[in-house]
Amino acid sequence: MKLLASLALFLCCLSGLAGEQTLALIKPNAVEGNHIGEILNIYEEGGLKIAALKMTRLSPERAEKFYHEHKEKPFFAELTRFMSSGPIVAIVLEGVLTVILELI
Repeated sequence: MKLLASLALFLCCLSGLAGEQTLALIKPNAVEGNHIGEILNIYEEGGLKIAALKMTRLSPERAEKFYHEHKEKPFFAELTRFMSSGPIVAIVLEGVLTVILELI
């Protein structure tokens, strides 16, 4: 589970959607290291359903908007640079959030 904790990113509850859904982002280093399938497998083996999946690349501007709540923090520039440095995989997971947190 250390791989998932160190490479697979960020989880965020999506409110207002049918059922409980969570956004997970697979970071550029995990995509570059060919860990996408391994990470998805961990989610699925944990009983989660992949409702949507998209590989994309964040522009620096889009990364800044996505992480705007961290704008005043010292790590903001490095975070947005890293997240826009290569492709990411955005995943909408369905399942109980506590299961997701246990997988990490």
